[in-house]
Formats: sequence, structure tokens, C-alpha cells
Amino acid sequence: MTPPRFRSDHRCVGVGILLVGCLLVAAQEAPTFILDGIATPPTADDQAVALFRSEVHRLTGPRSREDDGSAHQLRNGYCFFKEELDCLLAHPVNAPAELAGSISGYRDHLQKQGIDLLYIFLPTKWEIYPDQVTAKVSAPASGVFPSLDRFRAELFAELAKKGVRYLDLTPVFMANRNHAIGPTHFREDTHISPVGCVLTAQAIAREVKKQGWYTEAAKTTGTTATWKDGIVSINGDCGGTGKEIISARIIAGYPDAAPSAPVVIIGDSNCEPCIGPMGKQKIQCGLPLQLMYELQLPLDWFCAAGGSQGGSQQEFEIKGAKSRSYRSAKKLALWITSGRLNRDKIGGLPPANGGE
Repeated sequence: MTPPRFRSDHRCVGVGILLVGCLLVAAQEAPTFILDGIATPPTADDQAVALFRSEVHRLTGPRSREDDGSAHQLRNGYCFFKEELDCLLAHPVNAPAELAGSISGYRDHLQKQGIDLLYIFLPTKWEIYPDQVTAKVSAPASGVFPSLDRFRAELFAELAKKGVRYLDLTPVFMANRNHAIGPTHFREDTHISPVGCVLTAQAIAREVKKQGWYTEAAKTTGTTATWKDGIVSINGDCGGTGKEIISARIIAGYPDAAPSAPVVIIGDSNCEPCIGPMGKQKIQCGLPLQLMYELQLPLDWFCAAGGSQGGSQQEFEIKGAKSRSYRSAKKLALWITSGRLNRDKIGGLPPANGGE
């Protein structure tokens, strides 16, 4: 068996995951994920929402914590980033209507440059695994948890009013939450797992392939994907044991981020191309590489780490302002962000000034 090829990439900045050790063993048959026939999770009644919020408050209060204060180790080895749970209890900086206004404004800004926008909502871990937060939440017979937060539904209603194209990945993640290959999120880190990266890439690819220009776009060649069983020791932003076992789809033969690519990812740290710390060996299983494989297209990407969102947009705008040819190559921007960051304040977007 030929081992997967690892390489350093200057765009693979850390996502808060410390790779202590990695042992990749035999390749496995590619798993199948559920992408079709998925119903949108219903919104829970007020009583269920109040109960969950009460449990989060009880479990994450100062006297209940036995950690460093940045994360909460709750049920069955699942750790939850403190800010991830705090965003449920605190009043969001962005009200749904205000956030929808910012998103539609950015959509209008891009359209003036001939670029379409697809807004992509990544669910937070507690939205997919509320039963790992508290035993008082149990899976219904359907296996689909009702939405325990009003923010998501209200945001999508506002986006629909403004005609913004969006993709909610909550139903896809929920349908695959107990997949045999692994969970959609790391148990010991707040980010989506390699499984979540593949799910996200496959769901996005289905939307991108509907674009009229896709068929004629120049495709990449030589990119391969191989699922590997692995033992990946991590010590991420949620702490934990550092012995989480995951499998990953390794992407080999991929090109670097391409300025001339028709599609650009504007995302948070869930969108890093590789998993691993700065300056160390990285695993080629991140979201941009998975999407590149699914589309067989070159991609460009800007991914802000450290819990920020506006930074990646600003980097994209600055690069576009310096080169008219760079902007003219873009046909679609994928704004990908986690549920937590949707509730945080998004930095202002610099105007595009044009020029070469």
C-alpha cells in the first residue's frame, strides 16, 4: 500500500488542533452518506427550548466546571467550547434581521463585480449532539432532534425575504450524526471532523454543479481520495484526553489555492485545507481539498482562524482591489461560517476600489 503523501502548505494555518501523533493504517471502502430525502429539523416547542437552555446554564456555571474555563467536558467524551455554549445563553450581537441585512449587502456588493454568493450555515456541535450536552435531551423516534434554538430559523426566514441563496447543512449533519465512520464534529474539539468536511463538500458540490458555467469550466486532473483508518491524537480547543480516534479521507495530488479559480471559499477556521498545527505535519483532509475533489475544479480560499469571520472577507476584498483580473475570474463566492460565529459581530467589509 502506498502511504498518503503529506506536504507543508503555507495556507494551512492552525485551527487550534494540536496533532500529538498520527498513525494511518489500511485503506477502507468509501462510506456512503445520506444526502437525499432529508427533512429540515422542526423547531422545538418553548418548553423544550427552555429546558435545554436551563441545562446548559446549570452544567456550565462556574461552580459546575472542573476545567480551565475554556471548554466543558460533558457526556460520553464530548467536549464543548465555552463560547459555543455561551452563544446560546447570551443575547446574540447579531439579531437575525441585522445579520441577514449584512449578508444581503455583501451579496449585492459581489454581484456588482459579477460574482454570485452562496451563504453556507455550518451547525454547531451542540445543535447536532444536544444529547451529549445533557441526558435530559433524548433522541426522538425519528432520530432527528428538533432545533433547540430560534436563531437559525429566524435567520433563514430573513434571508429568504431578501432573496439570498443559502445552504443550511444542519439537516445533512443531523442525518449522518451517528454514521459508522465517525461523528460530524470532533469530540474533543469544536471544529467539524474529517467526516463533517466530506459531508460539507458533497452538499456544496451538489449546489455548485447546478451553475450554468460549471460544465464548461476547466477541470483538474490527478486528484485522488482515499479513506484511511487512523489514530489521530489531538489536544484541541476543548482539551480532552488527546486520544480521539478518527478516520479521514486523504486527498492527494491537489493543486494549491488558485487565484484564477472560478470559486472562492470565504470561511472561518472550519475551512482550513489541512488539519494540524503550524510548522508540523498536516493531514490533507480539510474542507477546501474535499470540495476540490468533489468538483474537480481549482479553488481559491481565505480562512480566518481564531474565532473571527470578517478577516477572511477583508483578505479577499484587499486582493480583489489590487487586481481587476483576479476579480473577473471569480464566478461564485462560498461564505461558510459556523453557527456560533453567525451570532458574533462580523467586521466591516472594505469597499472594492478596483485597479490593477
